[in-house]
Amino acid sequence: MALWLFLCALVSVATTAAIIWVLASESYAFFRQVSPWSFLFGTRWAPLLEPRSYGVLPLVCGTWLV
Repeated sequence: MALWLFLCALVSVATTAAIIWVLASESYAFFRQVSPWSFLFGTRWAPLLEPRSYGVLPLVCGTWLV
């Protein structure tokens, strides 16, 4: 029984570590192309149009207002 609980805990920790690893590596790749300043304080969100723009400020403000 203890081995079973240990394996379940190990799977849980490994899954969490994998999620953090993927999130960090993809974020690093993204922020090599887009500056954190323009991401956080940009006012235009147009990821599909050229030139691409990833300003998240209107999305955050809208979330806070709701």
